[in-house]
Amino acid sequence: MRNHCTRPHETTIDEDTREETTIKVRKAVITAAGRGARQYPASSTVQKEMFPLVDVDGLTKPTAQIIAEEALAAGIEQVCIVTAPGDAEMYQRHFRGLSDDLLPAFRGKEWALRESEQLARMNEALSYVTQSSPEGYGHAVYTAREWVGDEPFLLLLGDHVYVSSHPERKHCAQQVVEVFERVGQPVSSVKRTPERMLHLFGTVQGEPLPGERDVYCVTWRSFRPPHDPTECGVPSSLKLSHQSRYGDDGPVFSDLTVATERGPS
Repeated sequence: MRNHCTRPHETTIDEDTREETTIKVRKAVITAAGRGARQYPASSTVQKEMFPLVDVDGLTKPTAQIIAEEALAAGIEQVCIVTAPGDAEMYQRHFRGLSDDLLPAFRGKEWALRESEQLARMNEALSYVTQSSPEGYGHAVYTAREWVGDEPFLLLLGDHVYVSSHPERKHCAQQVVEVFERVGQPVSSVKRTPERMLHLFGTVQGEPLPGERDVYCVTWRSFRPPHDPTECGVPSSLKLSHQSRYGDDGPVFSDLTVATERGPS
């Protein structure tokens, strides 16, 4: 899914946990273990995170590569891809770049050789963990808990790609990381969403954070509101839906521990 940020990407934070921080976000987790049922039959042949897209630089890349590049461009140093059993080898093969036996076919195509070298450099920053059984998105994130450790991390969905219209050309992930490092608490990227579509998304309401541009303190949230938002008391003011870029800290895994004990999320 390719989305366009119609304005600099907005973020929400939880005012109750706001604190000053100088912590740097070094790690990112990309969830890529879903089977892509909604993309069948294409996903029966190609993992959906490897679907090709034409990036803003004009090159055709797998979705997962575009997302990993976005994370690294945001200053992330290490990226963990959560995969289904047996899928890690597919990603490892791609990020190794061109094998020696393929080099003759690309003779004279300097741009391709540069891209291959870039893939090899990216490969050094990548790790993989396996979600052993399909127990939902929360469980996929929980699978990466030992790799993340006690550090804050950037969380990205492996099948969501965004194009930012930020005036300084900052990727959406970079905007989330910068807000997290500035305010020192969990951050979620969001966008303004019409009421008729709120039932499709995790939804929050927020109030502008003083001194910040396009940053909101969360005042209300719902996993997926009903078709008529007033049925569950959705306020009539600003509504924002989650857009799969999250800056979070270690304690999130405590919540996921409880959730996984209760059952699939």
